[in-house]
Amino acid sequence: MQTLKENIENRIHKVYESAKASGLVLSTFYELALSVLAWQALSDTEKSEGKQGEASVPEKYTYTAVMKPDHIPVLKGRVAAILNALDKQLPQWKGLLHLDSRLIEEVPDHIWILIATTWQNLGLAPATQYEQSSVSIAIDYLEVLMSAEQQGDPFLTPTALAGLMTDCLNDHTGESLYDPYPRSGNLLAAMATHAAGKPRHIYARMPGRLAWKLTAIRLLLQNNLSAHMHWYNNSDLATLSKNNDQKQFDLVITNPPFGGSVAGFAIPVATGNWNMLAQRSKRLDVAFLCHALSSLADNGQATILLPAIFLSGNGIFKEIMKQVIAQNILEAVIELPGGLFEHTNIATVLLHFDKARTQEKKRKVFLLDATRFIEKSGSRVLLQRERIYELLQQAKKNHSLHEHSDKLIVTTTDAIAEKGYRLQFIYYKEGKGRIEKQANAQQLKLECETLERQWKIAKARLDQIISVNTIPTA
Repeated sequence: MQTLKENIENRIHKVYESAKASGLVLSTFYELALSVLAWQALSDTEKSEGKQGEASVPEKYTYTAVMKPDHIPVLKGRVAAILNALDKQLPQWKGLLHLDSRLIEEVPDHIWILIATTWQNLGLAPATQYEQSSVSIAIDYLEVLMSAEQQGDPFLTPTALAGLMTDCLNDHTGESLYDPYPRSGNLLAAMATHAAGKPRHIYARMPGRLAWKLTAIRLLLQNNLSAHMHWYNNSDLATLSKNNDQKQFDLVITNPPFGGSVAGFAIPVATGNWNMLAQRSKRLDVAFLCHALSSLADNGQATILLPAIFLSGNGIFKEIMKQVIAQNILEAVIELPGGLFEHTNIATVLLHFDKARTQEKKRKVFLLDATRFIEKSGSRVLLQRERIYELLQQAKKNHSLHEHSDKLIVTTTDAIAEKGYRLQFIYYKEGKGRIEKQANAQQLKLECETLERQWKIAKARLDQIISVNTIPTA
């Protein structure tokens, strides 16, 4: 017997395969699918709860009432008119439901029939304590398909890692939450739901329509309907940068792009040391880190995922850590294993920053080796989120950590400076001579992985250029 998850995934996949076989542009299919699923989610919002700011759809315009498989040509025009009208009525979700007439016409009639017949009642299985809602399962599966077709994001934050990132910020209340690179919005959705006090204002930079729709529907599925959404695009950020009008946020959480060049990105960084470091590097991850830290309010906190090379204490990474230690804002370093992501083995690190560190905590920095808290599932590496967070909380409460000394070390800002601003966990364990060799080997491995990744990206771009410019033979 099929589980709910298998049933929904099969229903989504049936329409996906038919769309692909018909030659429909897949980005068109994904945009249509996201709008239809958002429509279902909004249609099934409980009106009886009476939450302030709650969005609901009039009964005659709900998905179930409209999507009938008979008279498809008439239905297509009616769907477009209804969705676009609803889109105007729901300003905070503006663009989520919208489907332009060109896109509507591109979708063959048999795809509309399939959607009408196979996607009925997707929204009728609400989320429980133990299971996702049906629409949420459908969205997750669409992301899997998008990633497989390179329409999605190979560095999408895994669920357990996203949970750990939100755990680090959950004890901190704040009015504003910001993600400068939200990918599919799963970090924002988790924070909007679980952060203490739930932020009233959520800010995000949207690189494109699919990313925006994914993020918006994630927030919608968390029933965070009273929060005010603020969406930036590149031109908005360029204006902020030009006017030196950078906003300050209580909470920042992000998994920014790794490596790469800042060319084509508008990433405002306030004047001063962070701006200088961002200008010197030209790396995207450095620019996003500097942007995030300069965006923090005076009592703000941030959790940022970065490639493990940031722990190296070399070059620009050493200069960044010098500034972080000088400002005394580094709270915790969680060293993560490779293999967490679906399509890459890159090792990463989670850095937690706190601009409101008290004098008592001023010198302390928590270093945690999370490579010891993993499970294997086939080729996938799964993080034991609860154990990591529990150990970190014990350390912050000054509990005895003797039995865990091989996994967590409490060091000081002075010690970090003495070790040349290297932050690899292995540098702080006993047995310095052996550690030096191991740490150097580890750093060499990280650098090789980075070069390998950059080479693959360059090769893919070169292959694309060659394919586009190849003159077909007669």
